[in-house]
Amino acid sequence: MRKVLNLMNSKKNKVLRFQIGVNGRAPYLEDTSGEILSSFNAAVLGQLLTTDEDFNLQPGLLEKFDYEQSTNSFVLRLKSNLKFHNGRSVNSKDLEFSLLRGFFSSNSSFYSVYLKNIEGIDQIDPTRSLFKSGAVSGVKIVDDLTLKVRLAFPNPSFLHSLTNPFFSLVPKEEMSPNFLSWRSIPIGAGPYKVVGEGLKKGLVELELVDRTLSHAAEKVEIYTSERKGRLCDVVLSASENQDLDGLEIKFTKKPISVRSLFFNTQNPLSRNQEFRQAIQRVIDRKRIDGLLESLSASTELLPQHFWGRSGNEIVPDLSLAKKLVSQIPEDLRTKSWEAAIFAGENLSHDQRILIDALEDQFSSVGLKIKIVPNSEKFLSQESARRFVFRMEGRVTDYVDPLIMFASLREGSAYKYDHPIGERKEKFENLFRSAQAEIDFDRRIESVRRLSKYVQEEAIAVAIGETRMGFYINPKTVKSLGYQPQPLTLFIQNIELK
Repeated sequence: MRKVLNLMNSKKNKVLRFQIGVNGRAPYLEDTSGEILSSFNAAVLGQLLTTDEDFNLQPGLLEKFDYEQSTNSFVLRLKSNLKFHNGRSVNSKDLEFSLLRGFFSSNSSFYSVYLKNIEGIDQIDPTRSLFKSGAVSGVKIVDDLTLKVRLAFPNPSFLHSLTNPFFSLVPKEEMSPNFLSWRSIPIGAGPYKVVGEGLKKGLVELELVDRTLSHAAEKVEIYTSERKGRLCDVVLSASENQDLDGLEIKFTKKPISVRSLFFNTQNPLSRNQEFRQAIQRVIDRKRIDGLLESLSASTELLPQHFWGRSGNEIVPDLSLAKKLVSQIPEDLRTKSWEAAIFAGENLSHDQRILIDALEDQFSSVGLKIKIVPNSEKFLSQESARRFVFRMEGRVTDYVDPLIMFASLREGSAYKYDHPIGERKEKFENLFRSAQAEIDFDRRIESVRRLSKYVQEEAIAVAIGETRMGFYINPKTVKSLGYQPQPLTLFIQNIELK
């Protein structure tokens, strides 16, 4: 009996200390970087659906998820007796709101990239439309726990998008008027709840509410910057000069993103096709490969595990790059420019190494480009005018390759990244062709044509696949547990010694 009590007390007293960021900002702000927001949301909001390591779908907050042939609809049924952390019971209207809220916000979000294919979304004007149940024709409430979702175009990967914690359940009454940020603290139906006021003195405290998780820590202290004087158990994001002695670095098996250069429609040099092609040809990825343990050089916007890659390898050609640069108008060619890297004020060690390597290669063909940090999740028009491109690791979906290309469409959250002129029309035609294909073999070929076009026309320029790196304290962490998704570190699955 005493041993049982000791085990219970041991679990009860365990606190997981988790450094999630470096800038002191709350990890649940809408402009937070993907891996931070996803890891936090998975703990607090939970997931509608989960996957195993082979990306097979499993129940999450949804009990059932089927495709109904007679209505061409996905049928989603919530688990019974779900409650939000504010004590209110969850119902199908909450599921409807959670799947649609981003389309009724004037703020940019991933909703337009992942879920825009829902029938009726094209009729919603976020500047004029008010959310109400039934406003979107493709989403129908069946009963208190069940919802039907109909798509405008076939997408066998739709359900996999629902594994993203960003689209999990939220109560409408706890959201700010823009439906993307919180009135106060995050309220979800996930395994942990936020304690107290949320972020306070760089710390957010969580408390376990899902008692079926026998190995999960009872409490979690989430640090939003370096914890001075004492190591955390897990460090998801470390600053450039942070002392990490005593910690072990780990990497995800699959990439979380393809780090690429994304041009825009607002900057005159960025619009120039010779400039884009010169950038494509000047980058020697073999010189970059090996600089960072987390980066594997690539000229493809889709990662290696995907179907639909172009199959083309872009070979660096310094002579061609110089020739292309010489064709850029002189007033643009001789000017000093800034480019952006998606980062906070404090660049990481890896980011600095990559920046130095790229700036050196650009200067070899006479381009004067300085890469500076930019923390906007989606580039503003002012920033787009300022920067000739932005380097970022755009999150790769693990099942649907069209998600990456959807981010390059006009009307996506990335407002200024779409192709221009005749390339925009050709790109859109190729995208629609791929989107409409039902036969899988033809879908593969149509995505391959799209990949090849984006690559050849330098609509965006890939640098390499990036795996997520993080640190653990081997003295305190017994196991990371089940971690199937590269972008998300599931706090609830980490077991302490």
